Amino acid sequence: MFLVNVIPIAYLPRSQSKSLVYFASQKPEVYSLVFIPFGRRKMEALVLSSEEIQSKIAIKKAGFQIKPLGKIINPHAIVHEKQWKLFEWISTYYFDPLTSLLKQSIPSLNLLRQIHIEPPSLSSKNSSEDLHPQILFNDDFSLLKSFIQQTLNEQKQVLFLFPNQIKLEYYWQNLSEYQDQIAIYENKNAKKFFKIYQGVNNGEIKIVFGKRSALFAPFKNLGLITVVDEQNSGHETIETKIHYNAKEAALKLQEIWQARLILTSLSSSVETTLRIDRGSYKPLNNPPVPISNKISIINNSNSKDAIFADSTQTNLESALNQGSKILIYNNRRGHSPALVCQTCGFIFRCPQCDTALVYHKNETKKLLCHHCGHTETAPDICPNCQSHLIQFVGIGNQKINEYFKNHFPQIKTAIFDSDHLKNLRQEKMLFDEFINNKIDILIATELFSKFFDFVPQIDLVIIPSIEQMLVTPDYRTEERIRNLLTLFSLKSQQVLVQTLDPEKKWLSHILEKDFYQQQIEMRKKTFYPPFSQIVKLEIAHSKPAQLLKLADYTYKLLEKNLTRLFKPKDYILSRPISPIVPKINNIYFKNIYWRLIATEETNVLLKRNAVLKLLPDEINIEIEPFDLF
Repeated sequence: MFLVNVIPIAYLPRSQSKSLVYFASQKPEVYSLVFIPFGRRKMEALVLSSEEIQSKIAIKKAGFQIKPLGKIINPHAIVHEKQWKLFEWISTYYFDPLTSLLKQSIPSLNLLRQIHIEPPSLSSKNSSEDLHPQILFNDDFSLLKSFIQQTLNEQKQVLFLFPNQIKLEYYWQNLSEYQDQIAIYENKNAKKFFKIYQGVNNGEIKIVFGKRSALFAPFKNLGLITVVDEQNSGHETIETKIHYNAKEAALKLQEIWQARLILTSLSSSVETTLRIDRGSYKPLNNPPVPISNKISIINNSNSKDAIFADSTQTNLESALNQGSKILIYNNRRGHSPALVCQTCGFIFRCPQCDTALVYHKNETKKLLCHHCGHTETAPDICPNCQSHLIQFVGIGNQKINEYFKNHFPQIKTAIFDSDHLKNLRQEKMLFDEFINNKIDILIATELFSKFFDFVPQIDLVIIPSIEQMLVTPDYRTEERIRNLLTLFSLKSQQVLVQTLDPEKKWLSHILEKDFYQQQIEMRKKTFYPPFSQIVKLEIAHSKPAQLLKLADYTYKLLEKNLTRLFKPKDYILSRPISPIVPKINNIYFKNIYWRLIATEETNVLLKRNAVLKLLPDEINIEIEPFDLF
C-alpha cells in the first residue's frame, strides 16, 4: 500500500492549487500521469512522490479522509526533474497556481497518454567558464552561428526563444544552414508535436525554435539558450490564468542546466544597463544609440487642427517628389480618439466602459469602444446641452489617411493596424506591398514594428504626435520612446517627431548619451525597478460599492501584514487607485501597487508569497507586469 502525492493538472483557483494525497495498491512512477477523484469529478494529475505504508490502519488513523487513487493514464514519466524545477520556480516567483501552469504548458491529454520521457543526461560542465548571461546588441548572426556550432560540437542542444512569429521567421532565414536540425515547438495539440516532444527528449532534435512554451520542452542536454529581443513584451504571457516573463524564466533555466545564455536586444534597457554595470551581464558588443542628426523635433503647436506642421509638410512633399518610402508611425486606430462638445465639454463615452468612444469614419459614421466593442452612430448634437459644436479630437490613422487622400490624391496609402489587418497573412501581404514600392505611404501602429528586421531602408519616418504616445503613464515610457527612436534612426534617413511643446526637457534628454544613467538614478530615488519588484493587484466587481469595500479590505489586510513582516524602507504600498480605464464591460476596477525591495533572498520571496496567499482568489495578481495600467 502506498500514499501517493499528486498535483492536479487543471485550471483551479489559487487556494485549491496544491498537492493532494491518495492511496494506491501499486507504486506509480514519479511524474507519471493519473486520474484522481476531485470533488464530484475526475481530473488528470501528475505524481510527485509515493511512500510505502505497512497497513491500512495508518490510512484510517489519518486526520483527513484519504481517497483511493484513480486510474493510471500513463505509467511512464511525462516530464523530467529539470522541467519540474522550472515549473516550481515559475509558480513560486510569479505566484502562479502550479495546477494552472501545468495545464497551460504541457501537451494535451491525448498526447500525454503516449509520451515516455527519459531523465536528462548528466550535464557536463559548460565549456564556457563564465556562465554570466551575455548581451548581444543587434542580430550578429556570424557570432550566433559560432556559439551554435560550439554547442552542437559538445553534443548539446540549443533553444531560441522568440517574442513573435515574424522574428522567428527572420532567424529561420538567417540560420539557413541549420534548418534541417531545427524544430519549431508550437501547437501542443497537433499530432506532429508528439514527435517533436519525444525528439527533444531523446536528443534527435538539436535546435528548438519557439515562443514562451518552448521553455518547458523536455531537453536531453541543453547547452545554449538565446532569448531574442529580451525587452520585447511578447515574452510576457497574455493568458489571464497565469503570468510570467519568458526572459526571466530563461535565466532560471540557464541555472538549472548550467548552460550559456545569450540575450539579444536592439538597444539596452535600464535593467540591462544596470546589470552590465554591476558585472552580472557580459556585453558581447556595444549597444546602438539614436543617430541624433537624423532626428528632428518639430513644433506643431501653432498648426491648429492641422495634422502636419509646415516644415513637416515641406519634407513630405519633397520625399514624395523623389519617390521615397515613407512611414507614418501613429499608434491610434480609427479617425479620432475622442468626440467632445466644444460648448459644455461633454465627452462621448462608452455606456459599458468608462472610456472615450473612438470615432471611426467608414460607410456609416460610428463611435466604437476599443475595450468592449460597443458601437453607436456618431450624433450631430450634444446630448448634454443640445449644442451642434461637436469636435473630433486627436489624430487617428483614418484622419491621417483622409489628409493624404485630400491633399495628394495621386499617391497610394495604406493603414497597417488591427482594424484593417485581421491575421498574420494579411499583415505579410501589406508589408510586402510596402517594401516592393506598391505603396507610397504606410500609416502604421506598433503592430508594424515586428517587421522592421525585414525593412532594408525607409527614407522618411514621421511621428505626428509624440504626446499621443504618453497617454498611458508608465515609468518605462521614456525608455520605450528612446528605443523606438533608436530603431527609426537606424532604419531611416530622416525622422520627424512632432510635438506641441518642443521645449520639453525630457524629449531632448531621451537622446542624450547619459540617458540610462539618469534613468537609473531616477528609479533608485523613486524606488522603481530594477531597485524594486512591482506586484500589481487588480480588484474587480460589477458593483462600485462592493468594489470599494473589497479594495479597502485588501489594502488593510496588506498593510497589516507588511508592517509585521517587512521593514518600512523595504516596501511601498499604494492605496487603491482607479486605472486609466476604471470600467470595462460593466465591470469596475481598482489597482493596488506593492513595490518590494528587489533581492534574490529566498526568505523575502517566501514572505511575499505568504502575504499574497491571504488574498481572496478573485483578486488578480501580477508580478513584475510589463504594463502598469
